[in-house]
Amino acid sequence: MALTTTTKTTMDTYFGINNDVRHWEYVSFSDGLRTAAFNQSVRELESVLGKELYDPTDTTNDRVERVDYAVYEQALWTLQNTVITKGKEGDAVIDLAKDEEYETVQYKEKMISPKARRYLRIDFIKIARG
Repeated sequence: MALTTTTKTTMDTYFGINNDVRHWEYVSFSDGLRTAAFNQSVRELESVLGKELYDPTDTTNDRVERVDYAVYEQALWTLQNTVITKGKEGDAVIDLAKDEEYETVQYKEKMISPKARRYLRIDFIKIARG
């Protein structure tokens, strides 16, 4: 089943005042921007991974990916790394991403936050043995 229990509301809890030291930075962004970042993060991770994201079903096994945490971390990272200005009519995104970040495989590591990569248990480092 696709993401159903991983929502913007659960992301708000993840970055809660007693749950994450980055709480005040997180809530400094408008609710609309946080919702947009959540939705964008899901799309970006699905695009880079080449598969639909699913809610974690067994979080007791330390080998299971934490897709939900990866989405949350990706969302905050997106907010932190997007130039946003305040205008008369609300927030305006100036620069969502640089064009080269949307190139293929060699730029995938630029699209996923380091913490999201850890929760997804992916590593883009290639090791050659000879």
